[in-house]
Amino acid sequence: KRPVLPQQGKPLPAFAFDHSSTTLTQARSLIKCSASNHRMLSTILLLAAAPAYALTKVAVLGPGDPWVSLNAAKTAHKQGLTSSIACNKPAEARKMLWGADVSSEDEAKIKVVEGAEGIGEILEDAEGLIISGAGFAGLTANYCETVLRNAPECKSVAVCVEAGKNADAVEAARKACAERSIPCSVLRVHELRGGGPGTEKGEDMEDLGLSRQFYDTQFDFPKFQADSYADKFLLGVSAQAGDKPVNFFQKMKAANGIQRDDGITNRAVVGRALVAALTCEPVDLTLNVEEGLRPVLVEDWAAWFANPTTVSGELN
Repeated sequence: KRPVLPQQGKPLPAFAFDHSSTTLTQARSLIKCSASNHRMLSTILLLAAAPAYALTKVAVLGPGDPWVSLNAAKTAHKQGLTSSIACNKPAEARKMLWGADVSSEDEAKIKVVEGAEGIGEILEDAEGLIISGAGFAGLTANYCETVLRNAPECKSVAVCVEAGKNADAVEAARKACAERSIPCSVLRVHELRGGGPGTEKGEDMEDLGLSRQFYDTQFDFPKFQADSYADKFLLGVSAQAGDKPVNFFQKMKAANGIQRDDGITNRAVVGRALVAALTCEPVDLTLNVEEGLRPVLVEDWAAWFANPTTVSGELN
């Protein structure tokens, strides 16, 4: 499979931004309302009650696994957010998102950019930022610092790294966020599997994650088997607090099978979790797959993050 690698290594534009945080203006007087202005007051109260990091625009970027990034961007779009992603092969990325025949309507759904200029463009107004660093070369402290320095409107951050790695990058992201009172969640993953549609050819069902292109361009048959199995039967999830990598021997055991094991994380599930983490209280969790079909997919991530119990189900 030809990887759609997120752009890295090029310097971002040296923008000078005011990083002052947005705060809600408190009411200074009591309002006496009649029936005619009751609706307007209700709207104001709802807005005032919204979390300080309510989002409309999400940007996904980073040097990690590209299919995690694409799953996160697609999830954000499905949830009605303005979604954008940086990668170094936009044409291939769009096919992964929507299929081999990409229409102009499809292209408009998610903004796909490349290069330093494109990254600067999507960072300029991004309110939610997903930094994808699991797998491949991993994430660096300098990358996190540079990205956050060039995201003036950022209100919330979710970082994805491989369990047991990139501690300096995580610390740098947390420090940069703390300086601006930005909530920062960290989701750690094991060996990544799945992330495709979770369907057979011709099957009339909504894509779980990416399009059929994800499977059709995977020519390594054992990996194809592992990915397609994960997207059908490993849709449950469990978590441990903090950084909890598995040992070398468990990694080898997990890598040599396709069924549920410690040391595996589903791309489609972590993509959903990353988007959800942007609007929930900050967490630091290591995610692992569990057995389960589509009905076990987590819907209320806020409740799950608050009490991350094992979610699993029968396979028949």
